[in-house]
Amino acid sequence: MIKDAYWFDALAYVQKKPFLKYNKTCDIYLLTLDKLVDLEQYLDNLECDGDCIDECEFVSNLDLNTFFRYNDSVRLVKLDEQNWKFSSCSCKDYLKDYMCQHIIVVLLSKKLIQVPEKYLDSVIGCKPRPGRKKKAMPWNVRQ
Repeated sequence: MIKDAYWFDALAYVQKKPFLKYNKTCDIYLLTLDKLVDLEQYLDNLECDGDCIDECEFVSNLDLNTFFRYNDSVRLVKLDEQNWKFSSCSCKDYLKDYMCQHIIVVLLSKKLIQVPEKYLDSVIGCKPRPGRKKKAMPWNVRQ
């Protein structure tokens, strides 16, 4: 059972239109809201063994702020297709509860789960009707 807070967080995250990319070699999904992050470069740096550190132009230009921006903006989600409850993520919420909004976002994008009906109102929302509200006072009466 997924907690209500994770559903609300995941639906809010989906509204922000995250960028999702699947990497076949590592069998992981990369999820980010920052469109400026080069995900291929990020994966190459994760797999770097350190032998090429003097020749690597990305590492030579890397400062602490850039490292934190990459680390905070990209989430790695390892999806277990057989049983999605065994999926994992690189965020701190997953380390605490073994479930997070990022896993739910990936599951929703792969259509492995659906949003329960009780959360659909928060996704769709209601648009107000045009015109004056019925309980509103006339325009010339001061409230």
